[in-house]
Amino acid sequence: MMRRRGRGVKKEGGAPSTRLGSTLRMVEDARPAPSVSHIIMKRWRVVAAIALWALWMLAFGPIWIWSSMMIEAILGWHTLGRWPVHAPYPANIRFHQFGAEITAAILCATLAGAVSLAARQRPLKWRLLTAGAGLLVLWLTAYLLLRFDPGGVVGWALD
Repeated sequence: MMRRRGRGVKKEGGAPSTRLGSTLRMVEDARPAPSVSHIIMKRWRVVAAIALWALWMLAFGPIWIWSSMMIEAILGWHTLGRWPVHAPYPANIRFHQFGAEITAAILCATLAGAVSLAARQRPLKWRLLTAGAGLLVLWLTAYLLLRFDPGGVVGWALD
């Protein structure tokens, strides 16, 4: 066996067992195990995203009611050939109600998801403030739509 000065031991006929450069490279290449706090923060981000989506869904709730009435009126208009009013109308236009509600629910869920994903890169505080403002604006809009009833949609749907 032969010794080398300062660099490690070299076995006869083989590669050096330890070298300063290779040891440093191994340490640099080694990745630490993920910490528990990193895993918790990852889960927290998912929980925060779901909570924000739920807040936007709550904001779109009253809009869902009005949009389902509007979609039902549009489908009734297509069936009757005229805008539905309080006059007598065939009973077969009420079968559009379930499809209108499902369509409006899919539309509102998609919009809530799109708004949540669009603000994903922003800080959590900003997203919460935006969701709260969106909740107020959408509820006020829904109140005004239901109160003033443009086109007589609410009066027709509740008739």
